[in-house]
Amino acid sequence: MIKKRSLYIICFLTVFLFAAFAAQAGSYAYAADVDLHAVDRVVIDLVAVDEDGEVMVLTPAKDGAYEITYGSVLVLRARLDDADEDNAIDLYDDVYLLYQWYYSDGENAPTALNDRKVWETNVRLALTDCDQSGVYHIELTNIKYGAGNPIAFDGRSEDIVIRILPKKLTVEYTTTEVVYNAQAQEVGYIVTGEVAGHPANCMVEYDRAPADAGSYNAFVFTTNQNYLIEKEDVTFVIKKAPLTITAGDVVVLAGYSYDVKITYEGFCGTDDVNCLQYPPAMNGVDLGHREPGFYQVTPDGPREDKNYEITYVPGTVQVNRSTLEGDSVSGFTGKAKGSFSFDASISITETDKEAVKSAFKFWQNPSATYELKFTGSSNQETYTVVMEDVELSGWVKNICFVNEEGKTEKISSYTYDDKNKRLTLVLTQTSGYVVAYHNYMWYIIAGATLLLIIISLLIFHSHDRNKHKLNRLIAGSAKVEADYYREKIGEHEEKERRKI
Repeated sequence: MIKKRSLYIICFLTVFLFAAFAAQAGSYAYAADVDLHAVDRVVIDLVAVDEDGEVMVLTPAKDGAYEITYGSVLVLRARLDDADEDNAIDLYDDVYLLYQWYYSDGENAPTALNDRKVWETNVRLALTDCDQSGVYHIELTNIKYGAGNPIAFDGRSEDIVIRILPKKLTVEYTTTEVVYNAQAQEVGYIVTGEVAGHPANCMVEYDRAPADAGSYNAFVFTTNQNYLIEKEDVTFVIKKAPLTITAGDVVVLAGYSYDVKITYEGFCGTDDVNCLQYPPAMNGVDLGHREPGFYQVTPDGPREDKNYEITYVPGTVQVNRSTLEGDSVSGFTGKAKGSFSFDASISITETDKEAVKSAFKFWQNPSATYELKFTGSSNQETYTVVMEDVELSGWVKNICFVNEEGKTEKISSYTYDDKNKRLTLVLTQTSGYVVAYHNYMWYIIAGATLLLIIISLLIFHSHDRNKHKLNRLIAGSAKVEADYYREKIGEHEEKERRKI
């Protein structure tokens, strides 16, 4: 039954008891001067200290019970008395006792607390916990002083009623309102008054499991019988979580059906659209727009659900035209094909070639220049413009785009029908110039190559003529030399004949 308390309290109590009774013993004779046969009774003294180690003065309650609060320490101490009241002796530290403590809950017969009788001086019993409340007494069978012979002593103290009261705790509720998070949630609270090292093991009881949004009745209680918490109900509120439901933006060509995607932001835990009691949907009106224009569409559903406060964010359905023609085009005869907002228009107007001259090299010569202006929006990467009655020189083989900064850009593709005078452009740009131009680079390269060949031939021909002249000169010189020697040989032969 006896539980350990804080070390400093026990130490304090031990020192206190020894000091108190040592001082008291100084005013009496020692046991050596007393005939133990004169000892006629055993009584129990009480000494108590509170949780802070301060000595407590105990006063019996109306029913005679001595009361302390849990957290305090109460010591029962057995004391022998001489028969002579004027010569009473408190025999604590000198006389050895053969004893047994007994305890009763007040209803059942007393039971021994120590397993066997032992010789001890300064016999005491410390009580701390509420389950030690009850009736106590001590019984002695022998006493002796030092190494002397034991003296039979049949002594029993009077009953002492001890009541250890639970310590009252104070509860402060710190969190009574939270937001739904798809998990079980709890009231926040702080408990004050617990004995150091001995938690109250407090818990909260709810009228139902606090998981969904709503209001709950709750109170804190302790599972430790040494503490007492007065029941105080508190209202615990789980607020609904915010959920945003958004309709997606859609771009569709006029006359076509479409779907609007609904997205959700704010679901908690593993919650999804399936946890909603009334999932939102798009109504037929918002899905039935077929004429060009911009339309705001909003999911249809309740403003709140079991666990969520719902905010709806509208989306836009943009119904586009597939063709720009008539009043939507200007500056040219033709049309544009793609996906265009209902307010889109395009202007392609022939303009002065000087406006783009600086963007081209000297071997590039603009043949026709058209200024492009596009308003509204196109919801495809490219769009196609078909221009009728366009006269382009047969030499024109190149078309490019010049942006507003004067830099040339590639046109996705283009074709020109000479027979029907139709120019088809596939564009990504919306502002700048479309330029048809001659590119003389290959002609320059071909002409330079031909000129180089002609020059080379002339050089080779001139070289051959000079070589031929040289050969003729050499041949003539050789003939003259040969004729000279033939003549000399003839003259020599003639002289020889004459000698004969």
